[in-house]
Amino acid sequence: MLQCIAITRVPPIEAYLALAAMEGGPEDPLESLTPDDIVLCELAQYPGHTAHAAVLYSAASVDHPDLWLFWTDDGCYRFPRLPPCLVQGKSGRFGREACMLYDQHASVHSWAMRDPLGDVVSEMVRKAMDETDDGP
Repeated sequence: MLQCIAITRVPPIEAYLALAAMEGGPEDPLESLTPDDIVLCELAQYPGHTAHAAVLYSAASVDHPDLWLFWTDDGCYRFPRLPPCLVQGKSGRFGREACMLYDQHASVHSWAMRDPLGDVVSEMVRKAMDETDDGP
């Protein structure tokens, strides 16, 4: 399944207020944001997909939920604090792969998604390296 490729600009005032109120959040919320922060949806694309989500801040400990930014295509934003998904995938080269989404998310876990933008960038890097290896 493909990862959604929707992006949005983080609303700075609302994000700052959510970070400042977050238990286990950053010591200085201003340092966690820039005026031009843009996030990519981390959910899978599926029929009827209308909401988007991206983690805005991962809490310092497992005792505190992460801060997520949810948005819709018509510009509605909310900042829920959600615990991480505890499901782990099959073992790979680096051990068991943890899902990087929030608990009880819809659709597939993060390891089951393919990132189409990442695929494009990887292919561009591979081609550039091939051209460099060929040399003059």
